[in-house]
Amino acid sequence: KMIGRNNPLNIRTSAHYNWDGQEGATRGFCNFAGVEKCRRAGAYLLMRSYRRAGVKSVAQVIKRWAPAVENNTNAYISFVCKRTGFKPDTELVFISDFAAVLAAMEIFEQGVVNSARDGYYFTAKASYEYIIEFYHIKAV
Repeated sequence: KMIGRNNPLNIRTSAHYNWDGQEGATRGFCNFAGVEKCRRAGAYLLMRSYRRAGVKSVAQVIKRWAPAVENNTNAYISFVCKRTGFKPDTELVFISDFAAVLAAMEIFEQGVVNSARDGYYFTAKASYEYIIEFYHIKAV
């Protein structure tokens, strides 16, 4: 789990990105100066990089984020859909859509998927909405 490295989304290092607030890496995963820096990177990936590549639905996002070769992608999609109320083919359009999916992904990535995490989910979702607005991250 990467929460101790301020990386609750488990964002991997990449030669394509030098994230604001990234402070090195551990076993191929980014270390961030704070959770908000990880959330900003995650929002950017989903709203800009993924959309430019034609990745727009919940299922497409999860399949790219967590490929089946190393994850139980179907369980991941099912969890995110149950948590957000979206269907797998729901296209992410609004800031609240991206924020909801990112918050659910954060919980799944940390392996704590029980209902006791409701407060965490809503707090994370609000944080993502704020970060997306504050940094003017636009879906393309």
